[in-house]
Amino acid sequence: MRAFGAYGYGRISPSLVQHVDPSSFFEISLLKQGSMMHLSNLENQLPQHSFLPSQIASKFSVVENDLQKLFPQSLKNPRTKDAIQSTLIYCNTPPLKEEIQSCVKSLEDMVEFAKAAIGTNHVVPLTTKNTEGSGKEFIVGHVEKLKFKKIVSCHEFFLPFATYFCHLLSKTEAYAVDVLEPKTKLPINTVMVICHMDTSNWSPNHVAFKLLKSSPGKVVACHWVFQNDLLFVSAEED
Repeated sequence: MRAFGAYGYGRISPSLVQHVDPSSFFEISLLKQGSMMHLSNLENQLPQHSFLPSQIASKFSVVENDLQKLFPQSLKNPRTKDAIQSTLIYCNTPPLKEEIQSCVKSLEDMVEFAKAAIGTNHVVPLTTKNTEGSGKEFIVGHVEKLKFKKIVSCHEFFLPFATYFCHLLSKTEAYAVDVLEPKTKLPINTVMVICHMDTSNWSPNHVAFKLLKSSPGKVVACHWVFQNDLLFVSAEED
């Protein structure tokens, strides 16, 4: 399972750094045609869960007391307790400056959050094309910067039901990157990439700084959009 904390801006636990794929974060300078890169494992490593119906999801919050009442065994089970506690940290940590965030428990909540955060009634989801090339070296092909001023990122976290941590950060850019097989130079995938242009408000302990050997505000941190991640943008380019 991919370590919780990889994308929790300001929420990373230092103890999780050793479990994060070293290629999870990279510098924006690598996003140029002809670069050789290592692609993280894009496959969904969380158990398959379904969203709750919106009528049920609205009845409780993602806090320990509510989950203890509804799913007591999950919080007692050593195999799931730590993962749930990590999710609770994400969902209940105050947002960063200029960040809008929510932990959504239903598909309706996800779409409504995206519309409210972006400020439009018409949004479309984007994600990586497939998982081909996962865990392998590849050559960067065509790189397309998407022309959206506001991008909502949704990352799946672990609870007894499908839960996504969705947020909008300012100064975020999205790219569609063609992945080429090194020997044949043939395209095998188109992977979405998110780059955070301003990391000055992130925790110094964030995994990105450990991997990039940098510190807040001194590096642009880019990461892959995995199989179970979603981006929401306006239906019309800005």
